[in-house]
Amino acid sequence: MNRTSAMLALEGLIRLAALPREEYHTLAEICPPNSPTPPYFAKVFQRLSLSPIVSARRGPGGGYKLTISPQEITLEAVILASTEQKSLSSCLLRDAPCGSEPACPLHKLLKDEQIALSHQITSLTLEDLLESEGA
Repeated sequence: MNRTSAMLALEGLIRLAALPREEYHTLAEICPPNSPTPPYFAKVFQRLSLSPIVSARRGPGGGYKLTISPQEITLEAVILASTEQKSLSSCLLRDAPCGSEPACPLHKLLKDEQIALSHQITSLTLEDLLESEGA
């Protein structure tokens, strides 16, 4: 799973959050119209259902629903739940956490931007995205 997974997860969660929360919704209802392949989208939501964000139910009347409110679902939580990343503060040049010693050549140049981006990712919620979609 990769960045495409995170993007599909966000698009699907935005669609899911706009539907009645107490009901389960099928993938056909929440799959973005331009999804590369519905089976890949299904894998993304299967992975999301392992997190506290989404609940899944099989069979008739089954599907997916949000288990927590959109105000409580951060962009960070979606990215981590839909990808295999363990942290969002990894180095752009090395397969290591940002700040590992010795620091990479970009560390001093991008440190402030990394901090600002990290703050945005941890504070932006699905509710914020829903509001921006409606604007």
